[in-house]
Amino acid sequence: WEPFYRLAPLDRGAGLGLNMVREILQLHGGHVSVTDGPSGGACFGMTLPPMRQS
Repeated sequence: WEPFYRLAPLDRGAGLGLNMVREILQLHGGHVSVTDGPSGGACFGMTLPPMRQS
């Protein structure tokens, strides 16, 4: 979840994607989690609180 972190130096991208997702979700009262995928890889979960009715 650290900004600019990448697994390998040759990977494309700036390493900001997951950090930005976490920050945006937290600003909206939500959160993101990651677990090992059942067949390898990773499984990401994101939750947001229900919208308030006006």
